[in-house]
Amino acid sequence: MNYNAINLETYTVEDFQNDFDNLLSRVENGEQFLITDGNNKCIIMPCKEYELSVEDDLVRIHTNHHDAC
Repeated sequence: MNYNAINLETYTVEDFQNDFDNLLSRVENGEQFLITDGNNKCIIMPCKEYELSVEDDLVRIHTNHHDAC
């Protein structure tokens, strides 16, 4: 999949925090956005876009470690 971040709707971190519920609902419905703090940028998108399994990742981070018991 080819992503062109230049064409993504962009929000500042503050904008994203202030409209979090609405923007997250839009992401859950398939949209993706660019979020910036002025120096750094990241893309927020649905997991299915990268075919990730959040449930598998949550299980992995809680079980795949070498912490002492």
